[in-house]
Amino acid sequence: MAKSAEYHLGGVWTIVSFVVVFSSGMCMLPAETVENIFKENGIIETVSVVGLLVASGWLFYTGLRGKHKPSLLTGFLVFVLGLRELDFHSRFTTRGIFRTEFFTLSDVPLIEKTVGAVIILLLAFAIFEFCRQNYSLFIKSLRAGEAWAFNISLAIAFMALSKWLDSGPKLLEWIISLIHSDPEMCLWIFEEVMEMAIPALILLAIFQYRPLKN
Repeated sequence: MAKSAEYHLGGVWTIVSFVVVFSSGMCMLPAETVENIFKENGIIETVSVVGLLVASGWLFYTGLRGKHKPSLLTGFLVFVLGLRELDFHSRFTTRGIFRTEFFTLSDVPLIEKTVGAVIILLLAFAIFEFCRQNYSLFIKSLRAGEAWAFNISLAIAFMALSKWLDSGPKLLEWIISLIHSDPEMCLWIFEEVMEMAIPALILLAIFQYRPLKN
């Protein structure tokens, strides 16, 4: 087990190293070039969206064929991640539905608040069911050194870190400003590259998944 865990952690560190090295390299490019690469609907975002949609399609396929029972629910959640990358909510709402002010501001129409509330409730239920169905298996697989569990762990960590970077942590900005003239751009680059790595980790986890033997 120790050797298995060490092997899989080696793969995890490879992906982490890629994110760090690639992002650092992008930080060295002119701001105009970075803007073209990382802009809305640009290369990086397109790769992220396509990866998430392919992963959700793969999960739906395995779920419909009955290979893995949780795959349909997992596919739905990954599909939602893809829609989020596309800013799908902007098609029918004037503000992001995951922001508190969406429900508190008076200029947001009641119909939008209703739609937003329904979506959030459905997502909350899906996430609860997903955790209920998979938590025990995930923990057992992680302890057993299963490759797919390590990759999902890293994907979750990247989701949390990218969200944190998006908030613009002042201390980290100050630290980066000591070595780079545009710390906000650097944080943006690292955030987007982490988000691009998430679908790759999910796809790898799907490919590596095997039912845990008792």
